[in-house]
Amino acid sequence: MKGRKAKFRPHKKPAFYCDEDFPKPSLDKLNKFKVLHSLIDLNFKSRDDKFHYQYAANKKLILLTLDDDYLNNSNFKLSETYGLIFIQTGDLPTWGRVNLVLDKLLPFLKSLSKDSLRATKISVSLKGYIKWNLKENKILREEFNWSKIN
Repeated sequence: MKGRKAKFRPHKKPAFYCDEDFPKPSLDKLNKFKVLHSLIDLNFKSRDDKFHYQYAANKKLILLTLDDDYLNNSNFKLSETYGLIFIQTGDLPTWGRVNLVLDKLLPFLKSLSKDSLRATKISVSLKGYIKWNLKENKILREEFNWSKIN
């Protein structure tokens, strides 16, 4: 490549792992990403939360879930995750509500690099999101409101 500058190549896109509760119709919203669904793609039936958490981390995948149990840092250590996104939909987690939250979240997801959510958990809703990440053995908490971002 004499006389030519090398093209800038961005970091690889993140890849996602959805546990059993993640609705199949919502997978279409993530079609620009590599996504594995535990039940549809891998036939992981009736596996416990620990299994899904460890599988995602071992495969360097960001776990997408509707299960708020993963936010418990006693059971699911922040230091052990490659990234977790909990989609908060209220009392009725329908795929329509999941899709509304994903619509808000997609610009954020597109800005991520492959490992940018390591040791990070995010709880996202239609109002905004709360992000916890581990820096120098301290848990930092940040809140974002969609209206302030957009």
